[in-house]
Amino acid sequence: MKRTNYPAPNGTYKICVNHKAPWQSYETCRLQISVGKPNYEGEKFEALCEWAGARFERTVLIVSDTLQRHNLRYQRNCDAATAWKLSRLEGETWLRRNTRALHHLRTPEIVRWDQLLMHPAYQVIETTPALDQAIEHTIREFWGRHEYDPTLYFAFHHHSRAFLLEELSVFSYLFNDPAIDVYAGSWFHQLMAVLFPHKDYLGVDYVRNRKSA
Repeated sequence: MKRTNYPAPNGTYKICVNHKAPWQSYETCRLQISVGKPNYEGEKFEALCEWAGARFERTVLIVSDTLQRHNLRYQRNCDAATAWKLSRLEGETWLRRNTRALHHLRTPEIVRWDQLLMHPAYQVIETTPALDQAIEHTIREFWGRHEYDPTLYFAFHHHSRAFLLEELSVFSYLFNDPAIDVYAGSWFHQLMAVLFPHKDYLGVDYVRNRKSA
């Protein structure tokens, strides 16, 4: 039987679950890591690892480093090879930078994005009208969060769509392995509802830990 009492968080932050699923029945969690995002750095990421380590026997870190190459294409106006090299390097430096946080996890496993792309089950998913609509909604949501130069929209749209199709294609086989998927930030609920209506996943945020020193 899964435990229901957990040690109090020790650091500056603690975890607040904002999209709930019956995670207590899972022995394994997958942390979906967006390399380069503040939610996966420093004290915040350490709080996430502390939270996961207290609740799950096993944690798989999906380090989405080279997935970010799609963002780099329009952010830095670089070619595909350069974007891949830069994003791969970012993944390596992220792992070195966050080594301490990983000590909170029990039996952690690290999976880099290129490993997932080379998996024999990987293939680009076929879209449907419902999925296309959800992708368009998500891209507009992406765009609205930032003050990009309007002249970038065509490139932004093109590379964002490639990003989402690749991510969803990986999820389509990754989710076959039983685990609760955890993301610090906002899941794309419309996309998840279309492709994975019965998938259990958690969205979490950080709040200040008043008990910290």
